[in-house]
Amino acid sequence: MKAIQFDSSLDPRGGDTPFIVAREQACIACMECTQVCPTDALLPIASELTVVARQVRLGTPVLTKGKCLAWTGKGICRLCYYVCPLPESAVRLDGARQGPVFDPTACIGCGLCEEACPEPARAIRIEPIA
Repeated sequence: MKAIQFDSSLDPRGGDTPFIVAREQACIACMECTQVCPTDALLPIASELTVVARQVRLGTPVLTKGKCLAWTGKGICRLCYYVCPLPESAVRLDGARQGPVFDPTACIGCGLCEEACPEPARAIRIEPIA
């Protein structure tokens, strides 16, 4: 999926520092990167969703309700819920307009929600884990 990008200008040591820009290309949690990592920086993880949900944390979802179409009453969306590999655990819909509510302890941080959030809103971002 080419979600992992490399940019040596971001690495002060001059090496290639991998990163993901979820807005441009989110991770699909296939775990292929863990199978082919040439440096063993990533331990192999099975692509089974239950295993991924237990072992992977790429980031934390942050929702700006003031931008979200559902929470502001400017529309009905649900895209973040539909693309989430872990609906009802990582994200659920709440209220009459079915606004998203994220559970950062269940979310793997893949960024599919950030990538799917429509242009007028851009209400979701995945924050790196510190």
